[in-house]
Parts: sequence; C-alpha cells; structure tokens
Amino acid sequence: MKSGTSALMRPSATARVLAVPELLDNVFSFLARHDAAHASQVSRDWVEIGRDHVWRVVHTPCQLFSILSPIEHDPQYGHIFAESVTEKSLSHFLLITRRVRELYSLSSQDECDKTDNDIMLAFNEEFFSQLNMTLHSRQQLLFPRLATLRWWDSYVSPSKWPWFGSTMLNDISLISPHCCSEKDLIHFLPTLVPSTETITFVTSPENEERSFAVEVETVDAGWPQFFKDLDKLKYLFFPVNFVTSPVFAQASTSSSLTHLKFFAPTDPRAIVRNRRNITHFPHPSLEPGCFPALRNLELAIPLSAAINLVRDDNFPAPQLEELGLRAVHAEPESIVRSAIAELAKLAGLHILRLQLASHRSYDEPEEYSQELEDCYSERAEDGNRALSLLWSSGCTPLLSERLCAATLSSLHGAHLFLLDIAHRHSIHINDDDLVELVQALPELFILSLNPAPVCIGKATLTLAVLDRLAGIRPSLEIVRLYIDATLNDDEDIPSPTNQFEWTVRSLWLNASPIAESEDKQRKIASYLRLLLPDGINLDTGTLGGAGGSKMYFWDHVPPVNVDYSERWRRVADMVEELRDVDDEDESVLEPTPNVEKVE
Repeated sequence: MKSGTSALMRPSATARVLAVPELLDNVFSFLARHDAAHASQVSRDWVEIGRDHVWRVVHTPCQLFSILSPIEHDPQYGHIFAESVTEKSLSHFLLITRRVRELYSLSSQDECDKTDNDIMLAFNEEFFSQLNMTLHSRQQLLFPRLATLRWWDSYVSPSKWPWFGSTMLNDISLISPHCCSEKDLIHFLPTLVPSTETITFVTSPENEERSFAVEVETVDAGWPQFFKDLDKLKYLFFPVNFVTSPVFAQASTSSSLTHLKFFAPTDPRAIVRNRRNITHFPHPSLEPGCFPALRNLELAIPLSAAINLVRDDNFPAPQLEELGLRAVHAEPESIVRSAIAELAKLAGLHILRLQLASHRSYDEPEEYSQELEDCYSERAEDGNRALSLLWSSGCTPLLSERLCAATLSSLHGAHLFLLDIAHRHSIHINDDDLVELVQALPELFILSLNPAPVCIGKATLTLAVLDRLAGIRPSLEIVRLYIDATLNDDEDIPSPTNQFEWTVRSLWLNASPIAESEDKQRKIASYLRLLLPDGINLDTGTLGGAGGSKMYFWDHVPPVNVDYSERWRRVADMVEELRDVDDEDESVLEPTPNVEKVE
C-alpha cells in the first residue's frame, strides 16, 4: 500500500491552521510560563488542570496527530502525513498524548470535516510503523493513560495497533477490518487490552455480509485463551452469529463476566438472513459454579434451547437481572408460552426482552421481484415509503404462532421493571387483558408491547386503554403500544379521568393505525392533552435502533408506515396548539392587580 511519507511530501515550514484543542494548549502553555515568572504555584496548578482537560477526550484523531506531523488531506488517500517522526516532535507529542483518556474515530460526534479517519492508518503504514519502532526503542506507550478507545479502521488489522495498548485501557470498541479475520481479532485482543473490562466488537457497515456469514466454528478454538487471559473482563458485546454452544461454555468459565451480549445490527434486509449458523444450538456443557458474576444476558438461540438452559441446575438463572432472547426461527405460541413461564420463575429478573420471529419472517422482502420494488419506488415519494410498503405486505399469522393475552399470563406476579416484546404480527390482546397484565406487574415502569409489528394488521387495543393505564400505573415512564386510533364516524372519545405523572418520558404510538380526518385527529389530540402532563407530548421520534444504532436490542426495526407517522406528528402539533390556547385563556382570566390611583 502506498505510504504517507512517500505519497505526499511537504516542507515542515508549511503554515497550517491550528485545531482548537492545540490552540488552547498553546494558550495554557503561555500562561504557565507567565505564572512561573511570578512564582504563583496555585495559578500554575490551575493551568496544568486546564491543559490536561483540553486533550482528555479526542474525537478527531487527525487533529491530534497533526501535532506530530503536518497532514495533507488528499481526496483519494485521506489523511496523509507529510513528514517522518523525529525525536523532537515525538517528545513534544508524548507530553500531550499522556493526557488523552478517551480516543474516538469514525462515526463520532465530531468527525473531521476534511475526510473520515477510518483509513488514516491504512494509507500511512510506513509512518505508523516508524512511530511504533521508535516507541518500542524508548519503551514508551503512545497513550499511557488511555481508558476508552473507539477505533474503527476498516483496512488495518489490530495486530498493527500495539501503540494503543495501555494497562489503563478498560473500554474498547472495534470494528471488523476488511483485512482481518475474526479469528485473528479474538487471538489478538488479550494482547492489545490485557486489563480491559469492556469489549464491543462491531461489524463493518461496508462489510456486513462477509462478517455475518462467517463460519463461527473457525473461531471457537480461540475463545478458551481469550477468557483465561482477560481475567478482568466484565462486559462482552459480540456479533450475534458468534454464539455457539462451545463459545457459550467457554464464556461460562469467566469469573468476572457480568454482561454477555451477542447483538445484531438493525438492517432488516440482508444481515439477518445470514444468521444461518445460529439456528442450531446444542445444549452447552456447563460446570457447577459457572458464570459466578453474570447478571445480564442476551442471546439469539431457539426458545427450546433457552428453556433447557434455564432449567440446567449448573446455569445460574436465579441471579440474572436482565435477559434478552431473539428467536432465530419461527416458534409456535406454545413454545413461546413455555419459555415465558420458565422465565417468570426467576425471582431476580427485572428486565425481559423478547424479539420473536414468525413463519413468514425476514426473507419476505427478497421474495418480491425487482419490478415490484421499482413499481413501489415510482409511486412512492422516497425510498423509505417503498421499503415500508414492502415490509408491511404480508399475511395473517398462522394460528399456531399467534400471540395473545394467555401467552403472557404466566408473567403475573413477576418483579419486572421493563417488558419489551416484539413480534412480526400484532399481539391479540384487548384493553382488559392489558390492564390486568400491568396490574399484575407491580414494579413495571417501562412497557413496550410490540409497538411496530412488521405486518400491519388489526390493532386490538383502543385509545381508552391509555386512560386506564394512567389510572392504575400513573408512574409509567415509557409506554409503546400498537393501538387502534382510526375512530368510527361520529365516534366521540370520552375525556380521560386520569393523567400520567411527570415521570412519563415517552408515549410512542407512531406505528398505530390512526384516523385520516383532521377532525378525528383533533379529538385524539384533545384526549392526549388531558392524558399527558404539561410539557410532555407524544414521542414522534424513530423507534430505538431505527437510526442505525449497532447496540440496540432488536435485529429488525421495521419501517413505520409513513402515513401513520405523519398523522401522529400532526396530532402532536395539535396537542401543543391546544395547550397554547389554554395558556392564553388563563392569562386573560388572571385578575388585574388593583393599583390605587395617586392624585
């Protein structure tokens, strides 16, 4: 690969614009010299604190490394270092890098406006190789106090990143490079971050199909040493297709692991269909005393395997506080009911998430011809609407798969704080059933009951259930439901007699069918204005994960019907308008203070 030092050479005297952190650092340096002349120890201490804070968090590594060498922003090769590393420049640079506690690249909140940082290493191999050798000869680390690393480099193997290593590094998030196999990554991580407490391994957005189609058996052999060497590891988040029985059994030997999550991205079209390796999950061989610290577990396995796991005397199910299960194929309602019944017995379980597949599941969009998709796209205003139409098309669920109130009845009396259930089709549960369920969960304050089914079907809940929920549990913080708000002609909505408390953070109904008529929408707005406390309105944002978050629980977030979403947004605007009118009326009715006229 073309190196940075040979690609573009520029004289060192070339003027460059200082980044804000570097400029502030120079200001603090001047203040330090000025204070030294006046022998003010207190002032010098404050200056040093300020300098330390300037580089504590770095979101644009190109700005930081430009202190070591001038950088040219080449349109083809990205960031190119124009000079070699010198002893003088490195000594100055190390005084700054010792202050860095958090280092980010790519997809950060403050990405470089010139070009992405994800190929900075790849097109400067010679430069960073020289830097690495110089550090090695001096027996120094580049970031000795680095604690958090989010480094996404798509083209360079982490085996070439030893200058990131630090005994203080306890939180690391890496992307899968194109050139690096998962097997190599697993073998190298213990060397790179021997003392880390958190590892998040994210699949490259540009290379998802390759990574998610990996034969996980090829990496199984590396896990025993992985868990043995990382004896401080508490949080492990890995792609969903990495979970196999051997991997799970090896993870159970970790004495420090508290959170184990095999997660998946949110793209519903291509990635999930490559989960071919996880539909088979033989019962893992677990030893007595396994997972001594485990509290949070998320897996994508058949529900029958999950039932057997919970029933295993060696598995510490009673100590679980949070559990997430993703079905990997269609499950009959009877199996879902059995799984929920087993989980309901776990007295310590406070958070339960279930994402359930269906007989006609994720492959359906592929079954449509390109001509049909093009037809939808031509009629649609944008691609989102076309995708929404594709995903909303479907059929009635098989009777053996249809979820209903009885499916959830065994949860009554559980100590759940959060209940999050997703299914392809809407759950057949009426207002009375839902009220009974919430009453039977006395500690529940977050409820997400399949608010965005993939196939738009009949909603069995009504607007009236919101009033009843506010009556029995006004302290609910998040409510996400799929309700029928279409309203019949001349149908009036009774004014709510209850109101949620100020603790409510989100009422999400965006995927629910809603009336098209403006008059009916205004009736709904009047109802919600009384139901929600002042300052709180409908949550009209995207359902968590739809924005591309790689860490959200669901591996499918179906596009919400565009028409419904727009109507709910209009209702939210109407709620604000009604409140503004109320405020104006109150200001008019306020008595004018009596002011005696002074003669």
